[in-house]
Amino acid sequence: MLHELLNAYDDYKTVLKDGINEVHTTLFFSKSPAPRKHWMVMPETCVLIANKFGVILHCLSIEGCVTCFPLWKGPEHFEQHKIITIAHVYGNHYVMVQLEGEYPMRCIVAYWLHHRAPSAVAWQNMYMKRLESYKQLNPSNGTLFHTKTKSLIPSQELRATD
Repeated sequence: MLHELLNAYDDYKTVLKDGINEVHTTLFFSKSPAPRKHWMVMPETCVLIANKFGVILHCLSIEGCVTCFPLWKGPEHFEQHKIITIAHVYGNHYVMVQLEGEYPMRCIVAYWLHHRAPSAVAWQNMYMKRLESYKQLNPSNGTLFHTKTKSLIPSQELRATD
């Protein structure tokens, strides 16, 4: 993951802004157990994981749940794509969980909405039915919780474009 960050550092700095230093600190460590300052920060690290591995990543936690698509490549760049879901447990670990069927997809991470490449919009279009399904279940009616600013982004900003 550190290699991914360093190879596109300027691009990630534009996306993550001040959060890039924290992400770099968490990744620049390889011993076990890692002290708290080297634990993954989410949703920032979600962006790197989605881009590096070409996956859709759901991150579930009490602080806020998000979906992250690859930022700079659309589905046509991947022969197959995979959806991965991780859940934050015990306040200090992420574990992979398996979601079954056509489950509703949680809101898209704000970083993706604001910095996606035009070809990446195809991810949102591909999963719009499931994203809309979540908005119908969600009492905030489709607003996106931005974990850094603790603010809500109105649902009209979630609309896909051509």
